[in-house]
Amino acid sequence: MMASLARLITRSTLQATLLTLITLLSLFSITEAKGKVKETPADRIANAYLFYCQQEEIANDDYCQCVANVYRDNLPTIPLDKREEKFLIVALSGKLSYANIEESDFPFIENLMEKIDDPRFEEGFAHCAAYNEELFIEEVEEINENDSPMSADQIRAIEEIEAIEMEEMDDEEIYQ
Repeated sequence: MMASLARLITRSTLQATLLTLITLLSLFSITEAKGKVKETPADRIANAYLFYCQQEEIANDDYCQCVANVYRDNLPTIPLDKREEKFLIVALSGKLSYANIEESDFPFIENLMEKIDDPRFEEGFAHCAAYNEELFIEEVEEINENDSPMSADQIRAIEEIEAIEMEEMDDEEIYQ
């Protein structure tokens, strides 16, 4: 009788454990499926850029995250087909081989660029620049007499030529 009772308890415990395990697996599968359903093309594109930016250390994490968010926030309003989505993912993940782009691809690429030509991207990217300003500040080259094998007269002549060129460029802008 005790052996029969022990078998019954063991069988009940095993059934309860299996039922619990099946329930947990079902919940996990549903949660996982919901997670996959929520990932939009914009999420996939943004994540491709974010991963590439962080892996290649293109910029600091705040900048990478900001740019990824610009894509994530603005791409949902732009209808993309699978080919366009794939192209953007490949391009933004650094895997685009420009050598493999053929002339027949130009209309597709041009059409895609027109689709995503939206001021919200430009404004978003400009905002992100604040996270990584050092990338966008041009270095002013200073010529130090001690660092250069040129004479002071040669350095002065180069500086005068550069000043004249800058003046000419300013004049051209005024007359255009």
